[in-house]
Amino acid sequence: MTGQSYGYGQGSPLDTTDPSGQCPWCVIAIGAAIGAVVNVAVTAVTTGGHGSLGQYAAAAGAGAAAGAAVTVAPVLAVGGAIAGVGVSVAVTLGQDGIKRQPVTGAQMVAAVDSGAISGAIGGIAGPLGGTLAKGAGFVANGLVAKVATVGISAAAGALAQASANGIDPCDQSSVANAALFGGLGGAATLRVSINGVMTIKQAESFAPRKSLGALLATASARRISTSYGISAGVGGGSLFGWPFP
Repeated sequence: MTGQSYGYGQGSPLDTTDPSGQCPWCVIAIGAAIGAVVNVAVTAVTTGGHGSLGQYAAAAGAGAAAGAAVTVAPVLAVGGAIAGVGVSVAVTLGQDGIKRQPVTGAQMVAAVDSGAISGAIGGIAGPLGGTLAKGAGFVANGLVAKVATVGISAAAGALAQASANGIDPCDQSSVANAALFGGLGGAATLRVSINGVMTIKQAESFAPRKSLGALLATASARRISTSYGISAGVGGGSLFGWPFP
């Protein structure tokens, strides 16, 4: 028999452990697969099965990213998703109210979908940015980490909007706007520093991962919750159709 004896720890048992006995990358891959399947199914149902390959590809990519985020840091991702859905639905209802037009089912599904996806990925953007920076040899709370966080937030906005456009092609919004405001939302949260939650590994050990209620239990947890609101609020600006058509 041949194989890597320390495969569970990515070949580095001194730096990485796997106390659950499970392959961490395998768990993330499963979460991504579930997210992709669920989002493709949502798109298929909403479009009556008449979606294009591009629509399903966008749904799969966005769903996979969100599913992976939930697997990596469940409470942080779900907390971000809740904030994202709240803002997205509120803006959609507000826009239709101003226009005095009825809200369609496809609009609401798209609003919930985009809010959940952008919020879930954005919820772990900070720790993921810190992890990527640390892996590249930089500090987890320095400039490189902050740039990575903004980039991840921008990507989250773009993925979410692309997915929403596939769900409701009759009422599309600009992916470029979503990326811009997603990045601005990520940048805005950089002002809300959260000590001890700068990498994915630290986020996994942070108390709020055990329950959503814990997101309001401590000062640090409340700062995380505040960052959700800031990021979602700024990111929601993309739905107003400015500055790109």
